[in-house]
Amino acid sequence: MGSEAGLLNGDPPPDGTLRFVALGGLGEIGKNMAILEVGGDAVVIDAGLMFPDQEMLGVDLVIPDITALRQRAGRLRGILLTHGHEDHIGALPYLLPELDCPVFGTPMTLGLLRNKLRRNNAAVPSERLRPVAVGEEIRLGAIRAEFVHTTHSVPDSCALVLDTPAGRVLHTGDFKLDHTPVSGPPPDLARLAEVGRLGVRLMLSDSTNAEVAGVAPSESAVGPALRRVMETAEGRVLVVTFASNIARVQQAIDLAVSSDRRCCIVGRNMLSNVDTAVALGRLTVAPGTVIGPRQLAGLADRAVCLIATGAQGEPLSALARISAGTHPFVQVRPTDTVVVSANPIPGNEEVVHRVLNRLARLGARVLIGGRDGVHASGHAGADELRFMLELIHPESFVPVHGEHRHLIRHADLATDAGLPRAAIVVADNGTVIDVDAAGIREVGRVPAGNVYVDGVSVEDVVPVVLRDRRALSQDGILIVALAVGRERGELIGGPEIVSRGFAQDARLRPLLGRARAVAREACTGGPAGSRDPVELREAMHDALAAFFLEATGRRPMILPVISEV
Repeated sequence: MGSEAGLLNGDPPPDGTLRFVALGGLGEIGKNMAILEVGGDAVVIDAGLMFPDQEMLGVDLVIPDITALRQRAGRLRGILLTHGHEDHIGALPYLLPELDCPVFGTPMTLGLLRNKLRRNNAAVPSERLRPVAVGEEIRLGAIRAEFVHTTHSVPDSCALVLDTPAGRVLHTGDFKLDHTPVSGPPPDLARLAEVGRLGVRLMLSDSTNAEVAGVAPSESAVGPALRRVMETAEGRVLVVTFASNIARVQQAIDLAVSSDRRCCIVGRNMLSNVDTAVALGRLTVAPGTVIGPRQLAGLADRAVCLIATGAQGEPLSALARISAGTHPFVQVRPTDTVVVSANPIPGNEEVVHRVLNRLARLGARVLIGGRDGVHASGHAGADELRFMLELIHPESFVPVHGEHRHLIRHADLATDAGLPRAAIVVADNGTVIDVDAAGIREVGRVPAGNVYVDGVSVEDVVPVVLRDRRALSQDGILIVALAVGRERGELIGGPEIVSRGFAQDARLRPLLGRARAVAREACTGGPAGSRDPVELREAMHDALAAFFLEATGRRPMILPVISEV
């Protein structure tokens, strides 16, 4: 079954065995995707994206490697979505054309997915998207799946209960135990407790806030701080949140109306998600409450509330464009109050702070996340995670969705809740985990790297491209052009050197003259007197690289261009 280095192929697990394969979301925040298989049937849980870090120059998005799914294509029965956040559904516009299977989710989750598919021009037949009601059970081969209502920062979030011939699996999805949600019922703890009593062989649970003591504040706890802002701000109020945080949008609209403000939705994603939520009854907006951007001109600043996207500093988001002064309808005024109703995703702090600094420089008053009471996390704190473990008391446990320190802390909470350490596996992406009557164990690995989305293309940005981009950003580029005779290889013209991002500094320009001499010497000598263009390029590259490293300590990218005439 296996091969060298423990790499497994796509063969099914042994009879009576549950197999869990994480393709994303372990050791990182984002890109959540996993396979659960038993016998000849496999399902996928979520298919998310991750935003690039500062080292991924020119990369727009990062999605999971689905090599392991391609190996299981004949056994793949469906994709199950726990909720509609980008880190759980964002990869689907790029992956669904390759995966010939249905996608199951609650109505709001599929509504958000349809918006993404339209924005990405992804041609996916509508019959492949199959809405599931909370509490409904669907059969996928030998696997029966039930969606159980939970609470998170997007409507219709669910845990998944998967009944299989090899035992029951509970995936909590992203959750918190919000007993006073702004809309919808509290989490269905009664059903989850019943599932625990029936017996759970494997539990998978969100680890994002495992290091945060206590419990996550209720979404309703954000209301008082937002109300104070709406009532006391002298000018416009700009509320910035995730486009999917419909409960936060509902609070902002309701509090704006009670403070005699009209609302304007700013940002294409926010507009489409609000329309979807209204159509599905997840958001209530009275007629005349929301106006278009062109109607802002006739209103006093004190009568305006703007609701926008961009809480993570995304370069093309409404907030980023507003802070840069490039938005067509909204420019920052010194009397504005900007409420960033979110916390930065770990690793994204620098990008967010850059946008906030621009806003502050323009004179706006800026309120930020949990620090100013204008945000409540959608993820369970440590006490809630331990409560869920005690409620379910599974036979085995794998913490998911979090950086490695979050997974380890969640494993510690599981031992505190009474689980033996031998029943807990802290894994990385690509780890293959088998669970059967004898317990839980790692049995091998599958490919589970990153796939980079650059513009609208996928897999064009391989690691060597990222390396080259980093070199360009740090040390610049030098293009060395010359002409040689086609017959005898004699030097006819050049070399000429064009610099970008390297010799703009006046102190470095005199080096270019010396560099031309170095290039000419390398060209006319060549390796063992060769006139082969490939060898000439290599000789010039090596000579110039050594010259600039010694003269400047820098390593610019050097591109020799030889024309034969």
